[in-house]
Amino acid sequence: MVTPVYEIVGIDGLRVSPHRGIVFLRDSQDPLLNASAVFEILGKKRSLMVRSRFDYWIDRNVCDDYFHGWPGDSQYKGCFVFKWKHNRQCHRLYGFLHHPYVNTRRAFQLCVLCTHATKNQWATDPAELAGALALSTDRLVHTALSMKFLDTGP
Repeated sequence: MVTPVYEIVGIDGLRVSPHRGIVFLRDSQDPLLNASAVFEILGKKRSLMVRSRFDYWIDRNVCDDYFHGWPGDSQYKGCFVFKWKHNRQCHRLYGFLHHPYVNTRRAFQLCVLCTHATKNQWATDPAELAGALALSTDRLVHTALSMKFLDTGP
């Protein structure tokens, strides 16, 4: 078994905020971590639309039609999704919420996007959430995040 080599990838052109940010989690050995790859091949119009939803969340807005978490679900409350439709197909970018600056900026919230999926039914596939949840507690993922988001203070 190959040890994962996680990479944290920023998204150029998004709003910069002291409160929230969004990144992709990649591993060149794991094709299931495909959120970044799917985002990169979106057409210009679709990319602008998804980026505007990212910015809307970064600005601390709420819109369940564009993105949401599962705060009422004790198991998946740390998971998060951004969503859009294209040609009657529902697209989802699944990930998890993380606080990378526990020592210096506790309120900063990072959305780490991991996987892309399509769906045609109302309910979310629990496997998508289970995958995001597993990554949110993975020691190697946390190491990659702490290398990207240095939490040094006085």
